[in-house]
Amino acid sequence: MSRTRDRGAPPRPVELSDPSVADVVDEAPVWSAPFGAALLERVILRRGITALDVCCGTGYPAIELANRLGPGCRVIALDVWRAALDRARRKIGVQGLDGVVPLRGSAEQLPFADARFDLVISNNGLNNVGDEDRAFAEVGRVARPGAQLAITWNLPESMAELYRELEAIFARRGLDSSIAACAAHIHEKRKPVEHVLALLDRSGFERPEVSLSSFSMRFASGGALLGHFLIRLAFLPAWEELAPADQRDEVFAELEERLEAIADREGEVRLTIPFACVTARRR
Repeated sequence: MSRTRDRGAPPRPVELSDPSVADVVDEAPVWSAPFGAALLERVILRRGITALDVCCGTGYPAIELANRLGPGCRVIALDVWRAALDRARRKIGVQGLDGVVPLRGSAEQLPFADARFDLVISNNGLNNVGDEDRAFAEVGRVARPGAQLAITWNLPESMAELYRELEAIFARRGLDSSIAACAAHIHEKRKPVEHVLALLDRSGFERPEVSLSSFSMRFASGGALLGHFLIRLAFLPAWEELAPADQRDEVFAELEERLEAIADREGEVRLTIPFACVTARRR
């Protein structure tokens, strides 16, 4: 029996500009937690330090880090998303964490003096900035000599199961430019480890330690995958841009059909997300 749902209107992306989104998004359990758990496991916990979380979103793992560091620490949680920072403030208030300071700002222009922080973290954040060279240089500038950096990001093979189906659709339709755009999109957001290590070296960090891991997201159907709130929030907008506007609806209807076929054959649709956690020291 087919699992294809009654589609009606196709799933639409979720707009970050909608201020209500930050109040309902629970990306930490679904997406950020595996990355953040790896990061928190590798952070050196010292009393009274000053730390910075770059691209903190709604406050994970900055708030959890502050809880683990205890009284006397200071954690600056920085992001450009105003509504997410408002939610982080509410979490901080409820938890009574006087040492956490949410701050609106850009990774490419950190509003801090040189050599300010003992620890800098970024949980799947620095891979989403507009200018990675400038952002990493800024992180190096604000880190004290000997400071620890701990970052995570998902690797180029992330969600390969979906991209394989999408690229097959582009190939069948003769959309060579979309295939090229897909490859460029993956490289822009999901850098190889060697690329990030080179960025760290240029930014003044040394003695990198690399830990590789992965997790899966599983869905009962193609419709469930494409309709999932996190997918519509964080991934679908970029995927839709890969297809020509005049073929977009047809491409994604076909993508859903192909994913449904996988669910019928294998009992689920599984997306694998390999990721890296790297720690390093400021020279």
